[in-house]
Amino acid sequence: MGDLAYYSNEYDGARIAAPLAGSGRPVVLLTGSYDYSASPANTRQLHDAVNSDNVTFNEMPELGHFADSPQAPWRLKIMSDVPVFEVYAIQYATSTRPTADYFVGSDPHDGQSPINYYVWLIRSDDRIILIDTGFNAERAKQRGRNFLRCPTEGLRSLGIAPEDIDTVIVTHLHYDHAGNLDLFPNARFVLQDEEMRFATGRYMRHELMRAPFELSDVLRMVTSNFEGRVDFVNGDAELCPGVGLHHVPGHSLGLQSVTVNSKRGRLCLASDAAHFFDNIRLGNPFKVTTHVGDTLEGHDRVLKLAGSTDRLIPGHDPQVSEIYPEHPDDSLILVLS
Repeated sequence: MGDLAYYSNEYDGARIAAPLAGSGRPVVLLTGSYDYSASPANTRQLHDAVNSDNVTFNEMPELGHFADSPQAPWRLKIMSDVPVFEVYAIQYATSTRPTADYFVGSDPHDGQSPINYYVWLIRSDDRIILIDTGFNAERAKQRGRNFLRCPTEGLRSLGIAPEDIDTVIVTHLHYDHAGNLDLFPNARFVLQDEEMRFATGRYMRHELMRAPFELSDVLRMVTSNFEGRVDFVNGDAELCPGVGLHHVPGHSLGLQSVTVNSKRGRLCLASDAAHFFDNIRLGNPFKVTTHVGDTLEGHDRVLKLAGSTDRLIPGHDPQVSEIYPEHPDDSLILVLS
């Protein structure tokens, strides 16, 4: 039975309790103090549901995986050699749109709500990594967005020139995430194999499917590939110590979210796996999606990757600007770690 029972979406404590109680065999339920997916509280509930003398519960101190707390002793020991990254969200645009645009099946009479547009910067002692590249003023005008500034201006507030960026993780090729690629001449671009196949494949002959893409952005990525500047990822991978890439299809077929080791523990930069906290809270995906079911599964995935909502960063939620402090030198930069 083991961990699979807890990791499965089909986990049902009441169903599992019955055979445990009726087995007549000694059963020991073990849980590490710092497990979050099978926490001591979860296991205690299962023990109480069994209510049998042959079943005992033991909590193992200072043990665990997928830690619930960044202060877990085992985590501090294991993570001591992993770089700690500064993590920033850089806002470059905003818009106010019908709330119905943000949820599948929303009531069109729900009024208007804001949406923010960010890129993210993670920096350690020896790496400067940009996550997504945003769009420019011309694209903002075409798409009816309120353009605040070029994302590179935010980088300069952090003392970073576009030429300093060695790696750009492109979470997916939609217009608001993959414009401005030409502004980073020294960067390598990291992209899921599936996203390139999707953006250049047969589905793009349908206007509905290609609407979030811009041909010029896709062509720029194809050109970068011909120049040998694209590193393709197939599924989940470690980009470098402290930075993980996670294929989370749904909104786009090759969407990837990013986990990063910070002084607050592991953060999950969800990108468009979750546009808003409310997409997850309400179980209602963003309206632009290639597969509703995969997008819902993606909500669960990024929440599990983060470990808790306070370490999950949605891709477009204005609440992020309310939760996290502004950088002292730039009010459009949020300090996430």
